[in-house]
Amino acid sequence: MHGRLDGLLYQVVQLVGLRTEWPFGDVNLSLAECVMLFELADRGELAQQEIADALRVDKSRASRLGSVMEERGWIERVRDPANRRVYRIRLTPDGERVAERAAGIMHERHAAVFDALTDEERAALLTGLTGLTRVLREHPFGG
Repeated sequence: MHGRLDGLLYQVVQLVGLRTEWPFGDVNLSLAECVMLFELADRGELAQQEIADALRVDKSRASRLGSVMEERGWIERVRDPANRRVYRIRLTPDGERVAERAAGIMHERHAAVFDALTDEERAALLTGLTGLTRVLREHPFGG
């Protein structure tokens, strides 16, 4: 059973592709940029450490990513009034537009795939992915 699951998981990753950038209309985004945009759109302002935790990277990698996204005009960093040593990061209006467009395109792509499944397959996938996500949070991959 584990061997079959290993093989299927490998096939899913292979079929989705290990791209470094994804096209979203007139802009290409890395997976890390997508996650950061979506987290900020969903949760509002975040500290750099919170972004690093969401991306599962160290704080310096999150800082470099933030610098690139700041140069692109998608985020801004503001000092936390409660702790002047901490920067809060939030989306700019341009960042909100990019996040909204990327989320819409991603939803369309996913819907096309999920709509091709039967109701039973979608229900089983929902159950399986819910369990897999729970276990990976409890026992991080590679950890």
